[in-house]
Amino acid sequence: MTQQLRWPNIEAALVAYFSAALAIPVFTTTGTETASTHDRFLKIERSGTSSLWISKHMDISISVITHDRSSMWDLVADTESTLESLNPGQAGPIYIDEVEEIFGFAYDPADDPALRQASAIFSLTLRPNQG
Repeated sequence: MTQQLRWPNIEAALVAYFSAALAIPVFTTTGTETASTHDRFLKIERSGTSSLWISKHMDISISVITHDRSSMWDLVADTESTLESLNPGQAGPIYIDEVEEIFGFAYDPADDPALRQASAIFSLTLRPNQG
């Protein structure tokens, strides 16, 4: 019998990984209640993939959101260092072979004028889970 391969939920793994590593809230969607209850937080979204069948490049969009520009750039530096520790490394049960910066962090106007946001896109190369 052939073993089934299943691609991991990279969003869920990165939410858990960054929440623990940075000790801040991490979301996949955000709303106005998020900004009013947290001084700084991350938003992580899977934005695309390409596959080699033995590995997959999953593009991840990461937004750093704070209430002032200075703390935004501090959180960007912390986020970049945390992401670099996965090159190669593990986010929970998921082994990541490589982290590649596709578009580095740049200021990105937030929907709420009281917030400061910087966004970036990274490609993570990973293998399927067996099971």
